[in-house]
Amino acid sequence: MELIKWAALSLVTALTAGIAGFGFAARRVVVVWYHLVAIVLSVFLISLSFSFLGDWLRDFLSIRFFEVVIGLVLVGIGVVLTLTPPLYPGGKDLLLLTLAVQLDTGLFSLSYGLSHGRGTGMAVFISLLLLGSMLGGMMLGQRRWSNWRLNLALPYLASVAMILIGLIRML
Repeated sequence: MELIKWAALSLVTALTAGIAGFGFAARRVVVVWYHLVAIVLSVFLISLSFSFLGDWLRDFLSIRFFEVVIGLVLVGIGVVLTLTPPLYPGGKDLLLLTLAVQLDTGLFSLSYGLSHGRGTGMAVFISLLLLGSMLGGMMLGQRRWSNWRLNLALPYLASVAMILIGLIRML
């Protein structure tokens, strides 16, 4: 049962990274190789620090409060992305989608640290998993569809999916 729980949590985190990658491609955000390196390094450091924090504060911390707050932030990021039209360089979109991935990774690592202690190997695993799902989402977002209505709605699908992930995190 414990293995199924951690597999589901890591799949939801990987789905968030896939949605962010899809949003990068669908909203025409300029993502250069050093952006991806910075995202992977920041995810690794956040994962490492939050798992250590969860190990140290195991007796004093409740994970449910952080799940609700981060879920609300993810819903807020999705609403902001829905209300703003995609602009070409996409600096704000890059920051918001990266923040969503980092918050979700931090929550995953905090819950891992609360239940299992420090997770150095888990930080490496989750950063590589998120890189792969982000690249997969980018490849999926670059596909062009024949329906023009779907092409117009494509940049907003990532924001609606981010709202749904935030609602799932709050439950």
